[in-house]
Amino acid sequence: MLLHARTLFFIVGFAALGGCDEELPEGDGSPAGSIDESPDLEGLAEIADPGEAVAYEAELWLDACESQEPAHERLLEAEAMLVPVAYVHDNKDGTFAIDTVAFTATGQNALDPASLFYGQPRVPLGRSGVLVGSDLVVTAPHVENFDFASFKVVLGLASRLVDGACVQPDWTEVPDDDVFDAVQVLANTYVAGTSYPHDYALLRLDRPTGRPPLRIRRSGRAQDGDVLVQVGHPHQLSTKISPEGEVLGWDPARGLLMNGLHSLAGSSGSMIYNAEDDYLEAVVRTGGCGRFDKLPNGKYQLVPTCSPTPFAPNRPIVDVAAAFPAFSLVPHPLDQIHHSAAVNALPSALHTQYSLRAPATAKGRSSGRSYSRPRPPASRSSPFCRRSPPARWRLVRPSRSRRPRAPPASAGSTTGPSVSAI
Repeated sequence: MLLHARTLFFIVGFAALGGCDEELPEGDGSPAGSIDESPDLEGLAEIADPGEAVAYEAELWLDACESQEPAHERLLEAEAMLVPVAYVHDNKDGTFAIDTVAFTATGQNALDPASLFYGQPRVPLGRSGVLVGSDLVVTAPHVENFDFASFKVVLGLASRLVDGACVQPDWTEVPDDDVFDAVQVLANTYVAGTSYPHDYALLRLDRPTGRPPLRIRRSGRAQDGDVLVQVGHPHQLSTKISPEGEVLGWDPARGLLMNGLHSLAGSSGSMIYNAEDDYLEAVVRTGGCGRFDKLPNGKYQLVPTCSPTPFAPNRPIVDVAAAFPAFSLVPHPLDQIHHSAAVNALPSALHTQYSLRAPATAKGRSSGRSYSRPRPPASRSSPFCRRSPPARWRLVRPSRSRRPRAPPASAGSTTGPSVSAI
């Protein structure tokens, strides 16, 4: 149940939750680097101080199947979960089974059935990650010596809409095509003892995933008002989407300030994606919206309420992009494209296609890949349409007040020693 933030002017009750660590089953050791070890994560999803006013409205926290936004599909394709190997079992039939428990409590606190995501399967331990290359995943390690071998990297753990019903993934038969081993840490930028570390680890997988990766930002920075989307596995549930984030400023010590994005323990490594510029801005280390409220019956309810205070979930990835192999080719300037259609008719083209070819020096380059970015047909009631005589409609971007950006790089420019097309 989604609870409107505007109706929550005051918070009742207070609970000191048990942080983000949870016990492995008896007899299992806790693999190093397998849980959220940063002390900053202790503040995730706790009750705010009694009487604090809720001033920031961003109550959407969705199951993957609830999203109606076509652009979210490729974000879902790139989202990963890092699952401790102790919970992943080979069925010997081309599938794997992942151990889960029901989301009916947080720590020692029982949840009310009205709570968001109540009763859904979740893995007892794990974290999130994001695909940034054909065989590269970024996560938040929280430690300098990240034990990558303790995890399986699993893709595709998202709910789907089937015949109008939201169906959770089948955790007992995960296709082996979606289960990977991490074989190498290519970069780890975490430095212990740093007040605001760049908490990033780049992992190489044992084979290409066959899925389109996301681009990381390598220059410039997000602008105030940019729309942010967070996709990840809070509390090690199936993939959830927080689509109403917003850039609200810049702090020299912490980086981008934002609000409207939701996190719990397990959200570490979730993507924070800039929907305006199509870049990965960061992965979650700490902070975020979401709170467990104590109800009169003594149980707790997870609600998607945001504090009025902006937060910085991690230092921006652009600061450490040089530590990651360059693999994206971005043409500049981007073409402005308009598709036209008569009233009550489809646009002349539903897809815009670019073909990019990597240079011969690129590692692991292909002979060239083409990607199509769908643009949904505009309706007459849409605010993104304006009428152009005679009786035709154009899809245009809405105007917005933005600070001027730096001039784009020259056509075909790249960063780093190697490039491949995405």
